[in-house]
Formats: sequence, structure tokens, C-alpha cells
Amino acid sequence: MRNIQNINLKFCEADLKGYKQRTCQVIKASDVVIALAADFTTYGEIATLQTAKTYGKLYIPIDITKDICFTDTSKVRSLIIQYAKFKKKSSLILNIAGNGIYTLKKFGNQEMFDDLVSDFLNSVLDLSDMSIDKFVSMSIDKFVSGGQTGIDEAGIKAAYQYRIPNITVIAPKGWAFRDKDGKDIYDKDLFINRFAELVQPVV
Repeated sequence: MRNIQNINLKFCEADLKGYKQRTCQVIKASDVVIALAADFTTYGEIATLQTAKTYGKLYIPIDITKDICFTDTSKVRSLIIQYAKFKKKSSLILNIAGNGIYTLKKFGNQEMFDDLVSDFLNSVLDLSDMSIDKFVSMSIDKFVSGGQTGIDEAGIKAAYQYRIPNITVIAPKGWAFRDKDGKDIYDKDLFINRFAELVQPVV
């Protein structure tokens, strides 16, 4: 784990209203999109894939119902490193996207996915192996997310635990998120309070 004293955790609203518009803004701000999902046919997952392709982002899909525990994370790291080399970047912005808890609840609860994504991220971003060549190291210095329940939420918590120095959460306009019953909630305090165990965010 990196020894960084300060983490800049910022919450803000998307420029335009709607989940798709938020997805577009998040992915445009990212370099690498890791999609962890049980169902890749949802509206959100289709929008994530299409937007990543449109803007030329590295998109890595992983089926969490069968792959994540057996994923060779060195291959995921290799894809990230090769993308950085191709783009001539020594620093990348990461987004971990995926299903909301209303889709995932039949597989487990939020706490289970928090642990799952934390273990996955720590394995993938083993910075001792993150080098483009023997002279140039690569880092993940920023994490961006749409802040929804399920994988988004787990990714933010993992990014903080892993101490990625800059974390930006872009909420749908109106601070919208869906609970485990699929109900849309529009409440800034409830949105942010899901991350109450983290340091006081900049809003």
C-alpha cells in the first residue's frame, strides 16, 4: 500500500442530468475502465462499453460471477501497462465500473463486494510491477467514479484503501443513486454518507 498522507476525495454533480450523461462524463475523464459485472446486458453496462469505445479508452470486462477470483491479475496489469506505453503516459486515471447492488444482491451484499473489489484492486495495482520498461515507471494517480451502489461504491472505497491520491466521484445531477430495491434516491447527504468511514471529502 502506498504511503501517502493526504487523499483528495471530491464529490461533485455531473454537468447534465441522467445516468447516461454521468457515465459519459466519468469515462471521458478516465484512461482505463475495468468493468466488474454479473450482467453485462444492463443499460448501464452497455452504455459503459459504448462510451469507452467511442472515446478510445482501455476497457477490461470481468464477469464477477466466475472470473474475478481466478483472474490472472498480471494479465490485467499487462494490458494497463501496454496501454500506457501506447498512449505515452506515465500516469493513468482509473475507473472501476459495474452493476449496482440491486443487480448484484442475489450474489451478495455491499460489504461482500467491498471486500472483493478491494482484494482485486490491490492485486491489479501492485505498483512494484507497474513499469513500462526498466527506465520508466507507471502509476495510477487518479480514480474517477460515478458513485453508484454495488461496484462503483466498492471501487471508491478500495481506491481510498489503496491510497490513490486523487479520487473524484461524479454523481448524476440531483445526486441520484439506486438502492438495493432499484429505487432512485435524490439526496446529496444520503449519497455521500455511504462513504462516511472515509476521510472528510471535499464537496
